[in-house]
Amino acid sequence: MTASRFFHLPLLLIVTTAGLFFAACSPKPPPDPRTAPVSAATPQDFAKWKSAAFAKLTPAEREEFDRCINEIRNQVRNESRSRNEAGGDAAVAQAVCERVNGKTIREVLIMAYTLEVEWVARELAQRRELLAQTDARLDGPGSEESKTSVRSYRVAVANVVGNLEKRLVRTKARLEELQP
Repeated sequence: MTASRFFHLPLLLIVTTAGLFFAACSPKPPPDPRTAPVSAATPQDFAKWKSAAFAKLTPAEREEFDRCINEIRNQVRNESRSRNEAGGDAAVAQAVCERVNGKTIREVLIMAYTLEVEWVARELAQRRELLAQTDARLDGPGSEESKTSVRSYRVAVANVVGNLEKRLVRTKARLEELQP
């Protein structure tokens, strides 16, 4: 009985060593795109990364990521216009890549939602000012009949303000969810 134990011990050692060797040499699973950095040195790199990453993401995650990339793209375009720079598609695509390269999906979402909060807050302030000006016109001189179109305009502006307020609340809530 003792001899069989000694026989099994080397066999067990060989099998264990072989198992460890094959486990160490086996290819590692690809990283989770949710936590791995975005590879976007160029628009072509970004397209390859996105294609591979999207295969592992849910449709809702893909849609949210695309929506956030579009928010970043719009910000880049607006910055180009404000500086009177050429903002062609290639330049904008490269600028987007420079902003997202090396970041995680979560960091990209945070960046985009932060930009959206800033944009919506600015737009909301402008629309509220427009609403105040419209109210002043309604309270000013003139017949009620002449103010019919101003009232209609006020309703439209008030609807825009309401929608922007809702968007700001939703965006801030999502941004808070993403914060560590």
